[in-house]
Amino acid sequence: MTQGDVKTQAIPVAATRFEDIIDGYFPLQESLRQMLNRNGFASACVTLTHAPIMDIPDLAPDAPVPLRLTKGIAGIADRLDLIVTLDGPDPHLSGAGKWRWYAKDRAPTKLLSPLTRLAEPAIVQGIGLIAGDTQTQTFGKVTVRQESKFVILQDQKTGLPGIPHAFSWARSPVSDGICSAADLHFTGLFETPAHTADHNYAPHPASIRPTQIFTEILVQIDPGQDIAR
Repeated sequence: MTQGDVKTQAIPVAATRFEDIIDGYFPLQESLRQMLNRNGFASACVTLTHAPIMDIPDLAPDAPVPLRLTKGIAGIADRLDLIVTLDGPDPHLSGAGKWRWYAKDRAPTKLLSPLTRLAEPAIVQGIGLIAGDTQTQTFGKVTVRQESKFVILQDQKTGLPGIPHAFSWARSPVSDGICSAADLHFTGLFETPAHTADHNYAPHPASIRPTQIFTEILVQIDPGQDIAR
């Protein structure tokens, strides 16, 4: 596959669809880090829906939630589509979603902190990439598997035309964090055909679109499909 005169490199990787339950009360990125370690994943693209969340000011990331809350705000994450990756022992989290806070004086925010805490355990579903020795920019150290239907496409491009059914697009240096998709015609980062995603974003101002610089994309291909031509 080519983008202009640049050939896209395709890396077949060991990956699996999975479902898991992540702990509540921890910061979201910590709950997802535990999930990666528990399953032997280098990274995962996950979706969670209808999850109660809470923001407790001045609570350290490693501090437990107090038994009696005297301050803080509760809310709900309607849907979060996330890429979580281990960089050594540390998790990195990015993605997009819809959430709201149950406080009239809380202004809508463009970013949701990775330190936001779930108010209870939550079910996540997605695709986990098995940890291995091959370093990637976005998905950590993965395991190469030649016969896999999951492939990482590596290239720098400014859009997704010609890309097969895209499950996720990569974090870039300017898109870390969980971005609000409340103003977008949002169908999720995952399992949305690339041309549909581009069509959905087209009517909206560039200032509220996700960054359109893609360096690595995880896709699922049909058996025998040649994507590196």
